[in-house]
Amino acid sequence: MQYLRERDGLSYGDACARLGQTPDPCARRYAPQVLSVGVPTPLTPPSPVWQQRAREWVAFCCEQLAGRQGKGAREWLVRRGLDDLTIEQAGIGYNPRDRYDARALWGLPPADGACARSVWLPRGVVLPWTIDGALWRVNVRRPLAPWQSVAGQSKYDGGGHALPTPSMAPIH
Repeated sequence: MQYLRERDGLSYGDACARLGQTPDPCARRYAPQVLSVGVPTPLTPPSPVWQQRAREWVAFCCEQLAGRQGKGAREWLVRRGLDDLTIEQAGIGYNPRDRYDARALWGLPPADGACARSVWLPRGVVLPWTIDGALWRVNVRRPLAPWQSVAGQSKYDGGGHALPTPSMAPIH
């Protein structure tokens, strides 16, 4: 009832009539609220430099998934219901070991502080997010030991997000 009142700006009696109900004289009557929606700021994909570096890294990871080192990761993906065609079409890959890249290679400015000197590319299954041909982000699903899960470490990195884009906080 309240949903109709707020969505359509109806009075209590009008909302009851629309639902085919008899108004309850003891019911609490809430005034309809006018919802205001601002115009969202259009999002833009990361810089061309970031996208190029991410595409190169994703391509490397796709090669690794198809190779000997990616056997366990491929089996893990299949156990989760993904077939080879889906894996290939989605551009899913595998990074066999942690890597660190210079921020400049990603088109990112130098970072302040000692812990943000490079971009961390963690070991794990690599999941690119492409929208209308632009690469917007890359998530990595890390393999965690049970103690890491219990300790609250995230399966997805970096910092629970993706590889850093210019608008994101730097990753160690």
